[in-house]
Amino acid sequence: MNKYIGIILLFFILIGCKAPNLTIKKYREMDTLSNSAKTDVLKNIIEHNPKDMMAHYWFIRESSNDTIELEKQYKAWMKKYPKVAEIPYSLGNALSESDKYKSNLYLNKAVEINPHLIQGWKSLYLDAYMKSDSQLMEGYLSAGIKANPNNDELAYINTSSLKQVNDVEYRKQLLENFKKFSKQDKGANFLLLLAIASTTPEDKIKYFDLLKFSYDPEKNRTSSDGMIVYFNYLLNDNFNGAMKLVKEMNQLKIKFEHWDHLLYELEKIDSAKNLIYQKKGKEALNILQDVKFPLFVGSDHNIIFILKAKAIALAVNDKLAYDSLITFFVKKPSLTLFSELSVYNNRNKSVIMKDILTYINEHAIQASALTLKELTSKDSISLNTLKNNVVLLTYWFPGCGPCRDEFPYFESVLKKVKPGSVKYVAINIDPKQDSLVLPMVKLRGYSFIPLTETKYRNKGNLDNMGLAPFNFLITANGLIAFENFRIDAHNEEDLKLMIDILLSNEEVI
Repeated sequence: MNKYIGIILLFFILIGCKAPNLTIKKYREMDTLSNSAKTDVLKNIIEHNPKDMMAHYWFIRESSNDTIELEKQYKAWMKKYPKVAEIPYSLGNALSESDKYKSNLYLNKAVEINPHLIQGWKSLYLDAYMKSDSQLMEGYLSAGIKANPNNDELAYINTSSLKQVNDVEYRKQLLENFKKFSKQDKGANFLLLLAIASTTPEDKIKYFDLLKFSYDPEKNRTSSDGMIVYFNYLLNDNFNGAMKLVKEMNQLKIKFEHWDHLLYELEKIDSAKNLIYQKKGKEALNILQDVKFPLFVGSDHNIIFILKAKAIALAVNDKLAYDSLITFFVKKPSLTLFSELSVYNNRNKSVIMKDILTYINEHAIQASALTLKELTSKDSISLNTLKNNVVLLTYWFPGCGPCRDEFPYFESVLKKVKPGSVKYVAINIDPKQDSLVLPMVKLRGYSFIPLTETKYRNKGNLDNMGLAPFNFLITANGLIAFENFRIDAHNEEDLKLMIDILLSNEEVI
């Protein structure tokens, strides 16, 4: 035996008869060893503690790509340790990409040995999720929860699966699970999701406040993050409430974000509001131009755009305020900003739409060329073939939960516009998951044109920067009108408005 292996094993023996779980620190202490030596050490660690999940993880990573030999080793361990579920579980995960059938067999074997192995149920659920097999997803969750009725992770997954099936039931389950797990950290997750999903201002405020008082934002990261969501919700419609919240957070010793910076910027806005009230538009505009929110709350909030327009109207005239709001709208489209446009120009909705479209045609840039393989026909498709249609382009991949969450809202909007007027294109950024695309499209009835990404492609100005979901709306003459927006239940009508604008005047298009 290699002397270094002997020294490491002796170390494990000296600190206890049974080898402790491997840690990243202990693993990195093996960096001086060759890959084969590391493999031997990890193998011996597993022999002493076959339940050590991290040792299994690194053993599989350090092993060669020979899955036949890997499976042979794990079968030997399964025979030697027939009651250790971590062994078939680790092998099942290792085979998840190379052999889905065997992977599923071993994962099922793992939960059969130990129904309390939460990772096993989660992996089985994920596999069914990737296949878009709703019946199998429900079956694994039901079995997992039955065996582990007090597990917050499975309850969380089960509740999340209701999100787009039944909104009322989803909120009901969130509340029930919050009550059930209120003494655990996961209770904060349920409460935050409930606040976000609530449909009335009263309920939102009630649950956000409950989150703040039930889970100390100084100690609970979910609660701290929730206060950021709460702030963004309050800011545009309840500035005083947002200011009060920020002052409360600023008094706490939260290490995650700089609430003092945010308070400083809000005080600028408050000063600008007072100056606007005093009809001092120029002074207010000077302050507003200097407002820069910290990254943790994002930028481009409607309140800034609206106050700037008011200041411009006072300092110059309504026409310039109207034009500035159009530029703001194109940057971050919303029904709120659209309705504000009528304040400065007594025009009806259709005329305002045409004004926005004219601005887009004069200022937007031409979308870069794009030619990719279509999964339904294996033919190539380009943006040129879609000309004379508005194009909704999204980057996604089957394993992306937020991407799949967004699809139903896209479909809902497209059903409300003129049939055939919008081409819906979805680029799968992970070609390894191409085989999962068409089954999902068929099962869910999605209408997008499925394309697969080409590695190292020059994306030009249609670059998603590796992110998903990442969306573009392109005019019928190939201009990028809107980009990097997200759609959910709360802003579905914003997407409808964006598309209506691009379809508002065929002569302009």
